[in-house]
Amino acid sequence: MTKFMGKNYILLNLKTKAFFGFLRTIFNMKIKIGIIVFLFFTNNCCIAQTDLMNKNSKELNSEFSFLNDCKLLNVPLLDSTNFENHSIGKLLTPHQMSLLSLNKIIPQDKLDLEGSRVGINYILHLSDSFISIVYYVYFMEYELSTILANYSYDFELLDFKKITYDENAESMFRTVAYIDKNTLTLTKYMYFNQIKSNKEYFEITPSGKFKAKL
Repeated sequence: MTKFMGKNYILLNLKTKAFFGFLRTIFNMKIKIGIIVFLFFTNNCCIAQTDLMNKNSKELNSEFSFLNDCKLLNVPLLDSTNFENHSIGKLLTPHQMSLLSLNKIIPQDKLDLEGSRVGINYILHLSDSFISIVYYVYFMEYELSTILANYSYDFELLDFKKITYDENAESMFRTVAYIDKNTLTLTKYMYFNQIKSNKEYFEITPSGKFKAKL
């Protein structure tokens, strides 16, 4: 398994995945030049990755290698995680939650509830200046939410925001999120006699903070 190598490795990994997605489009269009570009990029990418591993071997921290198995998504993105479209994946261990400072994000009494489960939904390529991880959190069997957390490349927690919510006790409340490079829009729905909704807007600052827009 590829080890977690720090900022440079994450950026290279993000750009590599984005490039291969672009190449798949070219191949589907049957453009022959895509094959040439693919061979050229693959050769150079392998050389660069080898050099990077040699240069940054002292920075390797195998404790965070589990992040390499997470799904990687780009913005803009609409997140509508709910009970109908979400399935529980591999859960975080207590040690992994400690590494990621989950105790600063989720109250411990919530985590201690029977049936509460926490995992990583996906990693979001939101900025080259910080790391963005979206967690899913089940509180017992009745509530499901996702939380967007931004970290420095030393995994210092910068800020976090709950971005989606669903509940199946009364099925009256749901929140969905639209995430772009510098903005976060939350739409909160209330299902009573009629559907009501309100929006909340946040700026995502270059330092990874969430700033409410009036």
